Amino acid sequence: MRQTIQQSYLLKLWYKPFGSMQGLIASGRNDGYSYKQAQRVSLVVASCFGVIQSLPLISPQSGSYFWLLPLAALFGLVGVYWLAWLMRNFGRWFGAAADLRDLRMALGLGLMPWSAVFCLLFIFIQSAQQVESVQGFFPLFFAGFIYGFVILLLCLRAVLEVTLVKTFMCIVIAFAVSIFPFTFIIQVLLQSIH
Repeated sequence: MRQTIQQSYLLKLWYKPFGSMQGLIASGRNDGYSYKQAQRVSLVVASCFGVIQSLPLISPQSGSYFWLLPLAALFGLVGVYWLAWLMRNFGRWFGAAADLRDLRMALGLGLMPWSAVFCLLFIFIQSAQQVESVQGFFPLFFAGFIYGFVILLLCLRAVLEVTLVKTFMCIVIAFAVSIFPFTFIIQVLLQSIH
């Protein structure tokens, strides 16, 4: 039984995020092997998401800033820890009692679709010869962005154990609170780079 959960939770997360996240949390309470593995995978995904978000700074047109890759991975990890802490604290307003480890895992694994969409978008923009060809695929990337948000929403709902509306409000508040410090940090870093 452990073998099936271990191999299929990453696949099931793409089409059944709520049930697969609940199964991972339940397995963490039972034997813990697949739960610990999912925690590691979620941190790797968060690091990759940070790196993918920094790729436009490392493009050939802007010069070589390859030293930003480890820093971007660190920002991805810090972002997941920060947002999990905010989600837990703001989730209490809505009656949620979630564990930080579960929230970090849900955030990290919930970022898998967005990581794939943003990576494909970056590759597509870098390989496209004309801007019009990228604009033609905007509905496809927008659908992927919405799909990724739904996956993230359902993963967090499974951990917070509140309604979708409360989970959505918790996400909105956490992102709104985190925008200001991260924007300030990014501005300071970009000014020191240039």
